[in-house]
Amino acid sequence: FDKGGNFIGLLGVTRDISEKKKAREKLHQLAITDMLTGIFNRAHFYELANLEIQRARRYNRDLSVILFDIDGFKQINDTYGHFAGDEVLRSLTQLCKQLLRENDIFARFGGDEFVVLLPETSHLESLAVASRLQQGVENLKILYDNELLQVTVSLGTSSLSEARSENL
Repeated sequence: FDKGGNFIGLLGVTRDISEKKKAREKLHQLAITDMLTGIFNRAHFYELANLEIQRARRYNRDLSVILFDIDGFKQINDTYGHFAGDEVLRSLTQLCKQLLRENDIFARFGGDEFVVLLPETSHLESLAVASRLQQGVENLKILYDNELLQVTVSLGTSSLSEARSENL
């Protein structure tokens, strides 16, 4: 504005922050995912699980969890090497992602241990999911360095609905 209060122009400054936003998103993804498998890591699983537990309790909804690990995984690493073990972990992860629902929370808990949180899922339904995962893994054939690798998993389930019914 000039001294008389008349508009004479506009000055603007812009900055392109798209690269900063991309970098921030990449850092966030690195913080919540397991580098090898690309699924959630343990820390992020705990965050999401706490939210789901609160929601299940608030609305009196079913909630189940499956914890599983690969049988004899150390032997795979010792026999074929760690790259073979990595391929087993990646292949198993891809299979499980195909067998689980989009809203299920799937994470690598550590080493060869995985966890699946199943919102809106009763204990009986979680047993069916666990069985489907177990059978899928048993049928999984992993070709590594001209060797056919097959694995099995041991699974356990627990449900919030079970705990509620036990406390009645």
